[in-house]
Amino acid sequence: MTFRLLSALGVAGVEEVLLMPDIGGISRRLLRTLQTPESAAWPRVTFFDMPIEDSAADTLLAVEHMVDAEVAQG
Repeated sequence: MTFRLLSALGVAGVEEVLLMPDIGGISRRLLRTLQTPESAAWPRVTFFDMPIEDSAADTLLAVEHMVDAEVAQG
């Protein structure tokens, strides 16, 4: 699902996607896929440098990072 979303964002002209890391393996698999031709049309993917507690606090911290990065809204 994440790969499909990144493909769609690339087609829509999105240049960069900011993501929070996870402990469930999505980040790890995504990082591997970013090294393949499959991801050539995807936006640049940047992970926030943040600790992960595997709780709602992770989302709150990621939102703080997004505000600091002045993420644009649709």
